[in-house]
Parts: sequence; structure tokens; C-alpha cells
Amino acid sequence: AGLQNIKELGGKIWYTGIKFWRPPARDAGGDRRGSRRGAMKRENLSVCLLNDSFPPQIDGVANAVLNYARIIQSGPGSAVVGVPDYPGTVDSYPFPVVRYPSFDTTRLVGYRAGYPFSPRAMDALAAFHPDIIHSHCPVMSTVMARALRERLDIPVVFTYHTKFDIDIRRALY
Repeated sequence: AGLQNIKELGGKIWYTGIKFWRPPARDAGGDRRGSRRGAMKRENLSVCLLNDSFPPQIDGVANAVLNYARIIQSGPGSAVVGVPDYPGTVDSYPFPVVRYPSFDTTRLVGYRAGYPFSPRAMDALAAFHPDIIHSHCPVMSTVMARALRERLDIPVVFTYHTKFDIDIRRALY
């Protein structure tokens, strides 16, 4: 439902109710100019969605990311999803899924932990040329979001969907 809230108001972009300034456009040499980027039309918004879970791992946040990507891809723009790899997974979605290396931590926390420093994954996500990065988890996907933000100089939106603090405390004690 929040994706209907993507709009431009007074030189600012609102994405799912969160306000941020658009970065200045790049000149031919790749440097940022002082002027603001031209109007970013809703149908042209490119969103990089990052999360620590995604099918075949099913949870509420994985479903949210899947639904966001489907909605964005079907109308307002284009989406790419970056998530940890699950061995043997074959993706067939109407949007690209970039899986990065992971290791098995299912006994500890119930999920695989991604390694967010994969050059191949970072290159694939950067090649998508997103306008915004939306991280849905405060763990590895946010580490990747911050690294990608530094590389591309674009804004990051972070949403906190679950009780990670309680889950982590429960796993450690």
C-alpha cells in the first residue's frame, strides 16, 4: 500500500512516506553538479531492494520485499532485489534478483547469513543504476546498502520490520 505514496513534492521525493533530498546530477565526467537532477518521474524510479531473507526462506519481510518488487516492476518503475544465496535456488521473477554469497547460520538464527562484500553482487546491483536503495533489515543487507550508497552516491531508506533486537538477544542467551 505504501508504494502509492511515491511522489515528488517541492523538490523532494517521498518514497513510502520517507522524505529525502535527491542528489545532484552527474556531469559528463561523473562528478556531481550543483543543480538538482531533472524531474524524477514516478514511472522511471529504479529501486534496489535489499533484505536478509527472500524465497525460498519465507517470512513477513521476505513477502514484503517480494510484493514491493512486483508492484514497482509492474508500474511505477523498475526493481532489483539483492539477497543472500540459498544453495540450489532458481529465481524466476519479473524483476532481477542478485544473490550474493552466504553461509549457513540456520542453527543459530534460522537464516543464512549473507556476505555483503561480494564484488560480483555489488557490480550487478550498481549496473542496474538505482535511484534509491531500500534496506529492509538492519544486518547484512544494511551493510551492503551502505557500501552501495558510497559507491553510487544515492540515498538509502531503511525500514525495520520485525523485532531483531529480541531475536538476537534470544539467540545469544
